[in-house]
Amino acid sequence: MNEKKQTNDIDRMVVRDVMIRLEQYPVISTDATLLDAVVALEAAQQALGSDRQPHRAVLVADENSKIVGKIGQLTFLKSLQPQVDLAEDEERLARAGVSEDLLSTVKKHARELELNLSDICAHASAIRARDVMVKTTHSIDVSAPLADAVHRLVQWQQLSLLVTEQSRVVGIIRLSDLFELIVDKVRELAP
Repeated sequence: MNEKKQTNDIDRMVVRDVMIRLEQYPVISTDATLLDAVVALEAAQQALGSDRQPHRAVLVADENSKIVGKIGQLTFLKSLQPQVDLAEDEERLARAGVSEDLLSTVKKHARELELNLSDICAHASAIRARDVMVKTTHSIDVSAPLADAVHRLVQWQQLSLLVTEQSRVVGIIRLSDLFELIVDKVRELAP
């Protein structure tokens, strides 16, 4: 945060004052791989000032440059997990009297045995963003008060929200940046 923004009254601040502009955030195409996502994230980290929290996600844009999804750290790790599909067999197993608990245990063990961590990491360069991204559905207007951003992040249990201006994505506001700002205000107002 720059010094001017920190000294403003937090109640008069709007999303624009805290957001990261889209040009400063890592964005990849839907055709990009997870390896491309990592490279974009690293490049954006280096360009980000040391006074900001590090990026923990990349945005995904479609062929029209519209932001359609996001890949965060948890999504990234989930996408590397082997996908065990016992769906065809589940119905037969259920008819045979196999319990849900046993089926769940079998799925868990099958995933653990399928690949080792090196194989999983090697697979990342083949996984496309469009196949693993979380679709972005929540946003907030650039002129909204920060209190609205806090409320929406908590209500929707999100780590970030897309910031829009006239229905066009112009940036992202992150929980980590808001948290830092609010903690600073708590310290300032402490007796």
